[in-house]
Amino acid sequence: MTPRVVPAEARFGARRRGRPYWLIVSHERGFLEVLALELADGERAVPVFSFGEEAELFLALGGLGAAEGAETGDRWLVRETAPGELASLLLGPLSDAGRVALDPLPGRLGGKAFLGLVSADREDFLASFLAVGGRRPSW
Repeated sequence: MTPRVVPAEARFGARRRGRPYWLIVSHERGFLEVLALELADGERAVPVFSFGEEAELFLALGGLGAAEGAETGDRWLVRETAPGELASLLLGPLSDAGRVALDPLPGRLGGKAFLGLVSADREDFLASFLAVGGRRPSW
């Protein structure tokens, strides 16, 4: 029997569609608020984590340094989200964020300049697991 070879592109897309992501959120103001970071160029990025432990470590190591609302760090918590919900957030309430920071390091370890290196264009990130218009991610 010949083993079936699945192209890497297909494996990546299928894997990302099914796996959860983790966000840093707050419910303090009566609605879901998702943490946004400011990049060195002033653009906003949404930190998205592959594992809950990475998001918890980000918070524990002071990752809010580059975040809006960092002065109220106690209100933030880690929340699991499905790819579909993440897509809805990025297309709706978070559509003003131009980038998605993938598993970022806390500010004092990585800094704002490093955030730009570990971030992807929001539309490219969405295209990577939604296959929107056949676009391929630039990263």
